[in-house]
Amino acid sequence: MSEVANDVTVRGTLEAQAMIVPRLQPLAALGKLYAENTARYQTIAKSTRLQPQ
Repeated sequence: MSEVANDVTVRGTLEAQAMIVPRLQPLAALGKLYAENTARYQTIAKSTRLQPQ
């Protein structure tokens, strides 16, 4: 998967079609991003008193 995502031709074709091709990141960086986003959206959900359906 990483070879395909980093292929210049594949990236160019996808980006020309307005597709977002994520940059590969180390697992630790993804874990940090996930934790930060989870905390941010939990704060938003609490501030709007969002309840599970």
